[in-house]
Amino acid sequence: MKTGLILQNKHFNCLLCELKQLEIDREYCKHDITHLIEVARIMLLINKKENLNIDHDLVVATALLHDIGRVNSYKLNIDHRLSGIEDIKLILTECGYLNNEINQILTAISNHDRLDADLLSNLLYRADKLSRPCYVCKAKDCYWKENIKNKEYYK
Repeated sequence: MKTGLILQNKHFNCLLCELKQLEIDREYCKHDITHLIEVARIMLLINKKENLNIDHDLVVATALLHDIGRVNSYKLNIDHRLSGIEDIKLILTECGYLNNEINQILTAISNHDRLDADLLSNLLYRADKLSRPCYVCKAKDCYWKENIKNKEYYK
């Protein structure tokens, strides 16, 4: 699977390290590898439970890369869904993804703030929200409203 190549990709890992440093003082909802893998896990569960039949590799690649744009977002104060497009293209190209796969992943990441987008974007949106462990969070200044906080572990 090509997703293993993403996890080994030098550019991906450099961005993750940079993101870790940029969020070092962030108390809640960090965008680290744990979050990315949790989003992938939930996307795969929903994909199977709802018989969406989205390619496994496409699902995992999308989850792993969906927050990489946060590095540029923090530095340049621009939307993370769009600021990582060039980095994502580079990583996916280096890992052997085809243009149509890259386009699907980029579309999903660009639209992962919307439920009304395509199937992969919708799946990412839902899993990203469900991945947050609000049920054990101790952050006092969380920006999420009470009615959208996750109250239980998704399984």
